[in-house]
Amino acid sequence: MTKIKSNPQTTEASAGKIFLTLSDLRNLEKIKSQLPADKIDDLEIDADSLRISVAPLGEVSVRVKEREPFKMIKFVSEQSFLPFELQINLKPVSEEKTDLQVVLDAEIPMMVKMMLGNKLKDFVDKFAEQLAKIKY
Repeated sequence: MTKIKSNPQTTEASAGKIFLTLSDLRNLEKIKSQLPADKIDDLEIDADSLRISVAPLGEVSVRVKEREPFKMIKFVSEQSFLPFELQINLKPVSEEKTDLQVVLDAEIPMMVKMMLGNKLKDFVDKFAEQLAKIKY
Protein backbone atom coordinates (compact mmCIF):
# COMPACT_ATOMS: atom_id res chain seq x y z
CA MET A 1 0.00 0.00 0.00
CA THR A 2 1.13 3.50 -0.79
CA LYS A 3 0.30 6.11 1.87
CA ILE A 4 -0.04 9.74 0.82
CA LYS A 5 -0.74 12.43 3.42
CA SER A 6 -2.03 15.89 2.67
CA ASN A 7 -0.54 19.00 4.12
CA PRO A 8 -2.47 19.83 7.31
CA GLN A 9 -5.23 22.40 6.86
CA THR A 10 -6.91 24.56 9.49
CA THR A 11 -10.59 25.34 9.26
CA GLU A 12 -12.83 27.70 11.24
CA ALA A 13 -15.17 25.04 12.64
CA SER A 14 -15.23 22.71 15.59
CA ALA A 15 -14.16 19.08 15.15
CA GLY A 16 -17.71 18.14 16.17
CA LYS A 17 -19.36 20.16 13.40
CA ILE A 18 -16.93 18.84 10.79
CA PHE A 19 -17.35 15.24 11.95
CA LEU A 20 -21.15 15.41 11.98
CA THR A 21 -21.19 16.94 8.50
CA LEU A 22 -18.70 14.62 6.81
CA SER A 23 -19.66 11.37 8.52
CA ASP A 24 -23.15 11.47 6.94
CA LEU A 25 -22.52 11.54 3.21
CA ARG A 26 -26.02 12.89 2.52
CA ASN A 27 -24.61 16.25 3.62
CA LEU A 28 -22.63 16.33 0.35
CA GLU A 29 -25.88 17.30 -1.36
CA LYS A 30 -25.27 20.80 0.05
CA ILE A 31 -22.00 21.18 -1.87
CA LYS A 32 -23.01 19.23 -4.98
CA SER A 33 -23.23 22.46 -6.98
CA GLN A 34 -19.55 23.16 -6.26
CA LEU A 35 -18.43 20.00 -8.07
CA PRO A 36 -17.15 20.40 -11.65
CA ALA A 37 -20.20 19.57 -13.80
CA ASP A 38 -18.08 18.73 -16.85
CA LYS A 39 -16.23 15.98 -14.92
CA ILE A 40 -19.14 14.38 -13.05
CA ASP A 41 -22.09 12.57 -14.61
CA ASP A 42 -23.92 10.65 -11.92
CA LEU A 43 -23.90 11.10 -8.18
CA GLU A 44 -25.81 8.79 -5.85
CA ILE A 45 -25.54 9.39 -2.11
CA ASP A 46 -26.87 7.81 1.06
CA ALA A 47 -25.71 8.15 4.68
CA ASP A 48 -22.86 5.65 4.37
CA SER A 49 -21.93 5.48 0.70
CA LEU A 50 -21.64 7.35 -2.54
CA ARG A 51 -21.30 6.41 -6.17
CA ILE A 52 -20.01 8.88 -8.69
CA SER A 53 -19.06 8.74 -12.34
CA VAL A 54 -15.95 10.84 -12.95
CA ALA A 55 -14.42 11.52 -16.36
CA PRO A 56 -11.97 10.03 -17.33
CA LEU A 57 -11.73 7.58 -14.39
CA GLY A 58 -15.15 5.99 -14.71
CA GLU A 59 -17.39 4.93 -11.86
CA VAL A 60 -16.10 5.15 -8.31
CA SER A 61 -18.03 4.07 -5.24
CA VAL A 62 -16.98 4.40 -1.61
CA ARG A 63 -18.54 3.64 1.74
CA VAL A 64 -17.79 4.70 5.29
CA LYS A 65 -15.65 2.00 6.85
CA GLU A 66 -15.06 3.49 10.28
CA ARG A 67 -16.03 6.51 12.35
CA GLU A 68 -14.29 7.71 15.49
CA PRO A 69 -16.43 10.59 16.78
CA PHE A 70 -14.86 14.00 16.36
CA LYS A 71 -11.46 12.51 15.38
CA MET A 72 -11.57 10.41 12.21
CA ILE A 73 -13.69 9.15 9.32
CA LYS A 74 -12.36 6.37 7.08
CA PHE A 75 -13.77 5.52 3.67
CA VAL A 76 -13.03 2.44 1.58
CA SER A 77 -13.48 2.00 -2.15
CA GLU A 78 -16.02 -0.55 -3.30
CA GLN A 79 -15.59 0.14 -7.00
CA SER A 80 -12.59 1.98 -8.38
CA PHE A 81 -9.81 1.63 -10.92
CA LEU A 82 -7.47 1.33 -7.88
CA PRO A 83 -8.44 -0.08 -4.46
CA PHE A 84 -8.02 2.61 -1.79
CA GLU A 85 -8.90 3.87 1.65
CA LEU A 86 -9.30 7.56 2.39
CA GLN A 87 -9.11 8.85 5.92
CA ILE A 88 -9.98 12.31 7.24
CA ASN A 89 -8.26 13.09 10.53
CA LEU A 90 -9.52 15.90 12.77
CA LYS A 91 -7.53 17.54 15.54
CA PRO A 92 -9.13 20.35 17.57
CA VAL A 93 -7.01 23.50 17.86
CA SER A 94 -9.65 25.41 19.84
CA GLU A 95 -13.43 25.29 20.27
CA GLU A 96 -13.98 26.80 16.83
CA LYS A 97 -10.83 25.80 14.97
CA THR A 98 -9.73 22.36 13.74
CA ASP A 99 -6.73 20.99 11.90
CA LEU A 100 -7.63 18.37 9.32
CA GLN A 101 -5.52 16.04 7.27
CA VAL A 102 -6.43 13.61 4.50
CA VAL A 103 -4.57 10.31 4.19
CA LEU A 104 -4.87 8.13 1.08
CA ASP A 105 -3.83 4.47 1.26
CA ALA A 106 -3.93 2.87 -2.18
CA GLU A 107 -2.76 -0.29 -3.86
CA ILE A 108 -0.85 1.30 -6.72
CA PRO A 109 1.14 -0.82 -9.18
CA MET A 110 4.67 0.50 -9.72
CA MET A 111 4.03 1.59 -13.34
CA VAL A 112 0.90 3.51 -12.36
CA LYS A 113 2.73 5.03 -9.39
CA MET A 114 5.47 6.30 -11.72
CA MET A 115 2.84 7.90 -13.98
CA LEU A 116 0.62 9.34 -11.24
CA GLY A 117 3.12 10.01 -8.43
CA ASN A 118 2.82 13.76 -7.86
CA LYS A 119 -0.74 13.96 -9.18
CA LEU A 120 -1.99 11.82 -6.30
CA LYS A 121 -0.23 14.06 -3.77
CA ASP A 122 -1.74 17.11 -5.50
CA PHE A 123 -5.20 15.49 -5.38
CA VAL A 124 -4.91 14.72 -1.65
CA ASP A 125 -3.68 18.26 -0.89
CA LYS A 126 -6.45 19.88 -2.95
CA PHE A 127 -9.08 17.64 -1.37
CA ALA A 128 -7.91 18.70 2.11
CA GLU A 129 -7.91 22.36 1.03
CA GLN A 130 -11.49 22.05 -0.24
CA LEU A 131 -12.61 20.37 2.99
CA ALA A 132 -11.09 23.26 4.95
CA LYS A 133 -13.04 25.81 2.86
CA ILE A 134 -16.49 24.30 3.50
CA LYS A 135 -18.76 26.34 5.75
CA TYR A 136 -19.75 23.77 8.35
